[in-house]
Amino acid sequence: MNRNLLIVDDEYEILSWLEELFTYEFEPEIEVYTADCAVRALELLNQVKFEVVLTDIKMPGMDGITLFHKIKSNWPRCRTVFLTGFRDYDDMYRIVNHKDVRYILKSEGDEVIMKAVRDSLTELEQELELELRQKESEETLSRARFWKIREFLDRILAGDMKKEEIIKQEAELEFPVLLEDACLLFLIRIDNEKEEGIQSAEFRSFLEIVSVLVRGSLPENVQMYMHIMENQQALLFLQSRKEREDWNR
Repeated sequence: MNRNLLIVDDEYEILSWLEELFTYEFEPEIEVYTADCAVRALELLNQVKFEVVLTDIKMPGMDGITLFHKIKSNWPRCRTVFLTGFRDYDDMYRIVNHKDVRYILKSEGDEVIMKAVRDSLTELEQELELELRQKESEETLSRARFWKIREFLDRILAGDMKKEEIIKQEAELEFPVLLEDACLLFLIRIDNEKEEGIQSAEFRSFLEIVSVLVRGSLPENVQMYMHIMENQQALLFLQSRKEREDWNR
């Protein structure tokens, strides 16, 4: 994971102190950028992906809290640490509902300031790791559902399922089309003159193109599902979810 820190403060001495602190004393290693005003900070945010912004609140022109709201709107993953010279409860009230924000006094010392940034980085890494695990889990479930639906349709086409079993499994699998209702069914076949025959990957690639083209020409109320079979064949299901739909159209 990249670790980029943006420090924003209108006082040159504080900006230099913080830049040296995070460049030479902070662990883990982090890339440090500085801005002497919120406008310059926004310019850098448009150019570099930052994990944490460490900003003063009281600055001429755009203040730190206004900058924070722009960050939340445009870069929601970015964490913000407010570093201020004195505790202002009006400022704290303006950010109290944001759980991923930290509020530190400059007088609290180097270690407290670095810990706030380090905790923000750790929190972000844990969030990304959790999202990755959730995505992997969803992809696993999606693949499992795909193969279950494929097996389900193969058994129907082979005549191996009774009506009651079909209805039950259709509901359990949340099949995209309702098999009890009117449905348009198309057989797709590729004829080729290659001696070795078309490869499976080529056939799947062809079907993906067909799916995109068909989906792009259908009304939103029409459901579709593509079922891949053996011998370069597939079934395309089309079904309208509107009652008394004009099927000729």
